[in-house]
This record gives sequence, C-alpha cells and structure tokens, in this order.
Amino acid sequence: LLGVVFEGGQDVNLEMVTRGLAWHYTFYQRDQSVLDRQRYALAQQQAREAGIGLWRDAQPTPPWDFRRQGE
Repeated sequence: LLGVVFEGGQDVNLEMVTRGLAWHYTFYQRDQSVLDRQRYALAQQQAREAGIGLWRDAQPTPPWDFRRQGE
C-alpha cells in the first residue's frame, strides 16, 4: 500500500526526495498526477546533482534492490 503523507499542507514524501532522503519510486509513477510525477522526478534529479542525502554515495542501493538481497 502506497500513500502520500501531508503535514500542514506540505507533501512530506516530496520533501524527503528533495532532501535526498528518499527515492522517486518510478514503478508507481503511473499512479501519480502528471504534475506530481514531474515534481518528484525534478526533485530527485536536483538532489542527485547536488550530491545530498543518499546521493552522497557514488552508487546508492535502491530500496527495492536492498529488499531483494534478503530473499
């Protein structure tokens, strides 16, 4: 089950992606509005280019790959 968390009208999920603390999980992007899809993609691109959060690592492991390692 996926969802979007809002606090005080702010999209917490988007804020986490913006700060490099989460990935834009593109597998489910079809469930997003076109505008949200663009916002999340841009936020991730900017975080990655700035090398912040998880993007400090040259090759961060996506969570979907990490979960498969335990199988």
